[in-house]
Amino acid sequence: MTVNVTASKWFLAKFQSAIDQDALSAYELAADVAADAEAAIAAKTEVAALSAGPTMTYTSGSAPAVSGAVTIADSTTPTVTELLDYIVELNAKVDAITAALKA
Repeated sequence: MTVNVTASKWFLAKFQSAIDQDALSAYELAADVAADAEAAIAAKTEVAALSAGPTMTYTSGSAPAVSGAVTIADSTTPTVTELLDYIVELNAKVDAITAALKA
């Protein structure tokens, strides 16, 4: 059997080129996936940081309960308690929106 060495070398070169191209494509795909994963992790970290609300500490008494409604007797001069109730209600709504967006 006669083997054409030139044809064999050409075939091997083409085969190696195809393998190299596939390896390069796989490497590029892996790099893209890694970049996307890194971006997703950064975005998740940012969302977590933004969604963390302020910590409220009370030296006396306790936080008002969320009831879904706030009554302010005089809109021109709301009391501190009325404003605190309003803030608690707003925080509850922001938390609900954040939870819905994360889902």
